Amino acid sequence: MNAKEVLGALLIIAGAFSSRAGDAAPINRVLAVLEVESEDPSGYAHWIGEGNKVAKEKLGIDKYQQVLQGVYEAEKGTRKLWVVRSAESVAQLTKNSAALADDFRRQKLYEHFNPIRKTHGMVLYQGLRYERSVPNGHALVTRMNVTDEAAYVAAATELRAAYDKAGFKDITFSIYRVIAGRTDFTHVTSLTAPSADRLAEFLDAAQRDAGVREWLAKAGEFRSVVSNATHRNITP
Repeated sequence: MNAKEVLGALLIIAGAFSSRAGDAAPINRVLAVLEVESEDPSGYAHWIGEGNKVAKEKLGIDKYQQVLQGVYEAEKGTRKLWVVRSAESVAQLTKNSAALADDFRRQKLYEHFNPIRKTHGMVLYQGLRYERSVPNGHALVTRMNVTDEAAYVAAATELRAAYDKAGFKDITFSIYRVIAGRTDFTHVTSLTAPSADRLAEFLDAAQRDAGVREWLAKAGEFRSVVSNATHRNITP
């Protein structure tokens, strides 16, 4: 999928969704996530980094695209990556893509991309909760089906408080709704730590914390987990 194809996809999905009753209030953050299979994850991330230099020059955005790799996927030798772009709205995301679509320097990068990657589907997400970026972070990503979005997002405030009380204010907590794309889940959450060791420490502590366990038990009323995975940001 080249830059113009990405732009076309964004224009299509920008008009493909609407709010539903019971939805939580959205925040000014959307993500476009492209799934990629690459024979050379580090090489692919390198060329994404080169493209980010152009985006920084033209758009003033640091790390316009970020590359995430499943930690256990990498250990198994599989090659699945996720390329993530963010903006405050779908309109801005589309505007950014349009501004870069004809740049010859970014077009030239496809000579490096195409031999080492195969693109799959793109999914568009609406942010419902977001705290801050964690450069080169390690994240527990949970894909789930949520039956009462407003209740889940409201309850997330209680979970945030439990994490803070346990000494993990440095762990960020984000929630996103799927608004376009083919998935078997409706929402994604991301708990992101500054390092793999810190994420492991957090997960060990969370499973022992009575407040967290109580919250997770109640959460079954409005969510069912589809999958969990640990991702690391390998963007140079």
